[in-house]
Amino acid sequence: MKIMAKPITDMISNFCIIGSRMSLKIHMLHSRLDKFKDNMEVYSEKQGKRLELERYWTQVSRRALQQAVEVAIVAPNKAVALRTTNSNLLCQKIQILNSWFREGPRVRWTLAKTRAFHQRAEIKLSKQQAAAYKQLGVKAVVRDRHMQWFGCDNETQRCFPRVVGTPSFVLSGRNTPPCCRRNLSRTVHHVLQVLIGAGVRCWLETTSLLGAVANGQLLPWAEYAEVGIYAADVSRVSWLAKGGNKGRVDDNHYLWERATRGRYYRVAYSRKNRIYVLILPFVPKNGTMWPADWVLAHQKEFSERHLHPLAQIHFEGGRVPAPNDARVFLDHKLGGHALERNEKIGPKLLYP
Repeated sequence: MKIMAKPITDMISNFCIIGSRMSLKIHMLHSRLDKFKDNMEVYSEKQGKRLELERYWTQVSRRALQQAVEVAIVAPNKAVALRTTNSNLLCQKIQILNSWFREGPRVRWTLAKTRAFHQRAEIKLSKQQAAAYKQLGVKAVVRDRHMQWFGCDNETQRCFPRVVGTPSFVLSGRNTPPCCRRNLSRTVHHVLQVLIGAGVRCWLETTSLLGAVANGQLLPWAEYAEVGIYAADVSRVSWLAKGGNKGRVDDNHYLWERATRGRYYRVAYSRKNRIYVLILPFVPKNGTMWPADWVLAHQKEFSERHLHPLAQIHFEGGRVPAPNDARVFLDHKLGGHALERNEKIGPKLLYP
């Protein structure tokens, strides 16, 4: 069977990588199939007849994939084995794709190697795949209901630069990168766990509370999270009391530090990854909670009755403390109909 080479624009396909047992799914690439000069010899396992099929090389328009992908297109409905003199070639299984070709059986390439050789090849190809995803800007891949992450972690910097005014991802019309959202969610839960464990009176503040009321999560474009506490309870948490301006790293790699200006605190995902949670102390005075010597544009005093008693709200897969009348609290902090206004601006921002 001869398959014509033709340009493929905005291609959604699977490429079977030599040396890997799974297919690499690449979305929206401009690629083409160019006919290769040489032919390769394949033999039918069932009939033993010699077949000659044309060999194709998949050339992807990104440098990151030039050495990662090589595909041999074989005739559908034929079980074949490749004969080659290249001792470094390692192949396991190739499945012909229904989306571009007629349904065909799995093809086994009979090139047996040692277990150690297989492991080295898989490690090498996984690194190539991760490098390719990084250059393509892919943060996460869902395969067989399993999420595989390729974005930032506690050993790397976050995916967006230092923010001055509006975050860069918002300016480009996107939401927070999913890996940064995951790390921010982990940081929020860690901070609340430490504060509650130390007996600190704490609650979700403003923008984080807005996301919790809207959809039980952080806002899709969240740059940071906010947690309010009683200023008198700061001394109960050693990481806050002794953090200082340079910060201290706890046993779970989180960095606790005090702001250089004003009395508020920041907990970063790690010393390298500076996605963070703001801890904002408040001082009660005559039934009103006042900011403790710090100023943020959307923060203002509020009635202490919102904290007596504290309520529980669903947030990022768990139950966390929050003001007892969240909607009234948000309208006071952010202006009337805060939730409705948030729902109008949300869908305009997408990632990627």
